[in-house]
Amino acid sequence: MPSDLRVRLSANGGVWQTAGPLDSLLILDVPGFEAWSPTTPRLYDLVVELWKGEELLDRVESYFGMRKIALAKDRNGMTRMLLNNEPVFQFGPLDQGWWPDGLYTAPSDAALKSDLEVTRQLGFNLVRKHVKVEPARWYYHCDTLGLLVWQDMPSGDANARWPWDGTENPRTPEASQQFEQELSTLLTQRGNDTCLVAWVPFNEAWGQFETVRWTRFVEQRDPHRLVISASGGNDFGVGHIRDIHFYPQPEFPPAELHRAAVLGEYGGLGLPLPGHTWQDQRRWGYRQFQTREELQEVYLRYITALRPMVESHLSAAIYTQTSDVEIEVNGLLTYDREVLKLDPARIHAAHQALYAPLRELASEEVTQASVIAHWRFEEGQPGELVPHDRGKPEGLAVRDDSGHRNHLYAYAEGNAPRLTAKVPAPTVPFRKLSNRGALDDSLAAPGVTRDLYTDPGRSRTHMDMLTTFPFTGMTLELSFQPVGMGREQTLVGEDGQPTAAPEAPLQLGLRADNRLEMAVIDRSGTVRRVIARQAVSDTGWQHVVATMDDETLTLWRNSGEGWQQEGTTPCPGGLVLHDGTWTVGRGFHAGKLARDAQALIDEVRISTRSLRRDEWLWNTP
Repeated sequence: MPSDLRVRLSANGGVWQTAGPLDSLLILDVPGFEAWSPTTPRLYDLVVELWKGEELLDRVESYFGMRKIALAKDRNGMTRMLLNNEPVFQFGPLDQGWWPDGLYTAPSDAALKSDLEVTRQLGFNLVRKHVKVEPARWYYHCDTLGLLVWQDMPSGDANARWPWDGTENPRTPEASQQFEQELSTLLTQRGNDTCLVAWVPFNEAWGQFETVRWTRFVEQRDPHRLVISASGGNDFGVGHIRDIHFYPQPEFPPAELHRAAVLGEYGGLGLPLPGHTWQDQRRWGYRQFQTREELQEVYLRYITALRPMVESHLSAAIYTQTSDVEIEVNGLLTYDREVLKLDPARIHAAHQALYAPLRELASEEVTQASVIAHWRFEEGQPGELVPHDRGKPEGLAVRDDSGHRNHLYAYAEGNAPRLTAKVPAPTVPFRKLSNRGALDDSLAAPGVTRDLYTDPGRSRTHMDMLTTFPFTGMTLELSFQPVGMGREQTLVGEDGQPTAAPEAPLQLGLRADNRLEMAVIDRSGTVRRVIARQAVSDTGWQHVVATMDDETLTLWRNSGEGWQQEGTTPCPGGLVLHDGTWTVGRGFHAGKLARDAQALIDEVRISTRSLRRDEWLWNTP
């Protein structure tokens, strides 16, 4: 290589310059730069020149932007996506990039840009490019217009069973090699786009396989962007983001310690406009409307519902979708791009509320953000059987007070417990909740009866977040008054048998020696137990808390004389993933329903982090 070959870099109209030998690393200092963002999409020109002595051999012109995307805590301690060190709510449409006259090929560069200009006109700051890779010009337009981009990896192969966290499909070595080649190409080709802030290896369970491996692969290849391992798909507790899909109204996943929470898809509100549909029949949307006014009213109602979620901990939301696509008539634009279905001025103004600065949350709101289920047993009259819903899919026995719709069901009248007015206290201290009811599961009967359980098929949750949630941190709280003593009984548990061990994934209850026991299976498949030091010796109300952080499971009890730590055990990596349901009043052992409870049970609450003692329901000063 000739020693007189040199490279010269200049940017910002020549204000920033550096030069050096052809085979050396050049660092361009950019003092006083302005960060790129949706509000200020500042880009800088870049010129690269190759010189031989005083002769210019080659010259390339390009551009770049300076921006940072990362996870960090906000003022309330919530894990958020931060842009340039500031929490910026990311909000935009799902963009499939289909065209009626070219399918995946847009008719022109102007058409590519037009969709993005409408996106900005409506007040969005984000686009999720859905299982498609666009030409480089599309990303250039996002750079210049100030649109953040989440980039999906196109899907392939068979779909995994869904929604079941921890579940995926195998692929052949040849298919895996092809996936790696195409994913690597995507990361290389789009790796320099300023607008691109997040990679999505899998959408839902479409072709989902070796999720942990590919999440780590992308994180290592591009440590300067975030990774959403499976948007709305089967979650393995990895990546930077917990992403759920929920239709049609907005929902949000609970707050986690290490990952931000996003709503990767919602909406899908359909409005077919005559003369602008792909076909006259079989037109589809999650909800169908007859007029633009009806569509806009519901759309705006959903925007209003999103704001409290943003204030709590939601970092982003994706509305389905930019345009109609063949039979799908749930676009903001018609498939031919001739009609924008919503009033852009009203929609733009409504969206601004989502970007407003975050307020300081009360301590109760901070705690509530990580609650994934709270069963209070307040509805109904004492002595009544809780509703049983066999053959009645709309029925539910106990409502989930967390807002996540993880309701409890009783299979039939024969195993429905009763309600009671006997409670530990008329007020739950932490939230100052009026407490007028509990669950009476005291009746002694042969077999497993009077049990309640979560059922994703009937709970009206599009994504059943509790049943298979990949817990790495957790708090389980409940109060109980034992009635039957000297017998094994499970107060709260999880069905399922994910390992060869006879134990279920989680069981909290009493042993035959009347000592509390918390038994779980950790991510490695190891059974972990915490057995209380002291037996329950009376039939008064007992408050019990089990906490789990990244490493340790701890059991606490308060029988009216203050909190006592009953024991700890290592629990690295969190709980094993499985596809069972949560239960109240029964257990699961050796592949069968077992360990029927005989007790009064009250205020069962499950959270996705290890709560501090001052956040526990029955903590008192």
